[in-house]
Amino acid sequence: MTRPRGRAGEVLLDRPVSRKYQTPLPARVGASERMIQNLWVHQDRAVVKFEGVDSISEAEALRGLAVAIPRASLESGEYLYDDLVGFDLVDDVTGAPVGRVADWHENGPQVLLELESGAMIPCVPEICVAVLPAEKRIRVKLPEGLVEL
Repeated sequence: MTRPRGRAGEVLLDRPVSRKYQTPLPARVGASERMIQNLWVHQDRAVVKFEGVDSISEAEALRGLAVAIPRASLESGEYLYDDLVGFDLVDDVTGAPVGRVADWHENGPQVLLELESGAMIPCVPEICVAVLPAEKRIRVKLPEGLVEL
């Protein structure tokens, strides 16, 4: 979390949320469990209101803590970036192997998949055209020369 937002204990997260979650929703905040009372997007960032956090000073105490939504809250076909480590990238047209995901990194508004070769691939729909969790595979359409960079 980056900072408090508002006077009623809301906090601003350092990234947006990819979908709307039903609230109340359990979450891990740092080392503790908290209940998300409300969650919405404001200026491309997520704002969270936790139950029991009702003032700016209580929200300030949460600054810098990581927030994680339980895996059980994911819908079918959704995944976490951590899940992609170990996935094979294959060319969408030829099926030829491109590499294996070793890690992932946030780079501003986008996520980069780091391959074992050291290449960095933007994890965007125009490039990663299909993520297939059951096959531990990602089909990609790579711009020419991207893997060689």
